[in-house]
Amino acid sequence: MSLFCIVGRDADGSAEKREIYMDDHVKHLTMLNQQKKLFSAGPLMVSEKENSPACGSLLIVDFENAETVKQWFFKDPYYTSGVYKTVEVMPYIDAMSFLKG
Repeated sequence: MSLFCIVGRDADGSAEKREIYMDDHVKHLTMLNQQKKLFSAGPLMVSEKENSPACGSLLIVDFENAETVKQWFFKDPYYTSGVYKTVEVMPYIDAMSFLKG
């Protein structure tokens, strides 16, 4: 298993695009989840207050290498529609197994 963390930071004014492309974005993630390659996914929020707007996304995915992560992610509807201003792909280690006694 090779895990990678994807952090997408939203472009200014992307809330409307998030709403428009949400279903397609979820379908894209669902296909990866069905392949058992999606470890975690969710929006990053502006604050911890209820109804806080999203300001980005965090995904943890399982791919052979960073290039294949990018090939998959750059087809995501949120990416192709311009929701994200910046995207980072970084290797990730799941340390939870070390914490389980």
